[in-house]
Amino acid sequence: MIKKNILYVNYILQYGHVNFDRIHISALKSTGNNVKLILHYKIAKELGFPLAEYELILPKFLGIDSHNPILNRFIYILTLLYIKIKVSFKNYDKIILSSMDEPTLGLVPLCRKMFIICHVNASNFENTIKRFFIKKLTKYNYFIVFNRRMKEPFIENGISNVFIISHGCIDPYQPQILESLPIDTTKYDFVIFHPSAKIERNFLQELKSNKELHRFFIDNNYAFVVRDKSLEIEECENIIIIHKYLTKEQYQTLFVASDVILLAYPESFRYQVSGISYECITNKKNILIRNNPSLKYCENFYNYNPFFLTTEQLCKKINFLRHNPTAKCKVSANSLQPDYQEIVNSDY
Repeated sequence: MIKKNILYVNYILQYGHVNFDRIHISALKSTGNNVKLILHYKIAKELGFPLAEYELILPKFLGIDSHNPILNRFIYILTLLYIKIKVSFKNYDKIILSSMDEPTLGLVPLCRKMFIICHVNASNFENTIKRFFIKKLTKYNYFIVFNRRMKEPFIENGISNVFIISHGCIDPYQPQILESLPIDTTKYDFVIFHPSAKIERNFLQELKSNKELHRFFIDNNYAFVVRDKSLEIEECENIIIIHKYLTKEQYQTLFVASDVILLAYPESFRYQVSGISYECITNKKNILIRNNPSLKYCENFYNYNPFFLTTEQLCKKINFLRHNPTAKCKVSANSLQPDYQEIVNSDY
């Protein structure tokens, strides 16, 4: 069989996508074809793939995050132009884009017949400008989403050239002994951890003001660990707020030391998946989820119902998981790995 040449591109510097890039690059390599990479310098350094596997490493000056959306988009355009100048796309059979910003890629597409992975893009059809550029890109390219729900907005907008590929799981975290861990988990009988800094504000307010919830954590010696920059809860010492940045080692160690991972995303979390939900699978962690239609896919991962809406339901589910060792994840990380065979072997 003649090997195909595949190019994997991430033109947006996103530290939170390092694990995702690793998963999908590995999945593409597993097809047995020739895979080359275009990534930002800092991401390439973090991933550690051999230099020979790179078509292009994007220089540091293109990896600036100005915290200004307009200036950032100007940098994205410069990055896309830089790639177009440096790379001959005719040398490749398949082009996979790890993510996209709709306006910049719509204005400066790298080439035709790109396979564009969509993360939050499925929720952007309500934005007139972004919807315009998605439809512009659909004329000559293809989209990749992670499940059927993410595909729905594309279908509703008359876009059918959409492939479903699993998000995939990283390797399990290795616990470490860290003196700088922000919480001594051994002091508690049960630890619940909300790893994401994205959290519904109403839920945070409930945490702060609900004295029955405070009593529940104290009486049962449960710890609830939340990452939030501004929240202060002096009323309950069992609710631990992490204000500072966690290193990768701190995050992974706290994740492994926790008994349950909790997700209470804001309502703006729509038509996407949570990478944390896949971290739970690979690390064999039970999960509790504040009800959100976009996370319903997690029902297929566990032998119990992980969803709650009220704090009363949350308390009952925490106690259920505390006292029912048979409640667990029922799928393996291997079964959820992305499969690119259909795309790689297609004539698209």
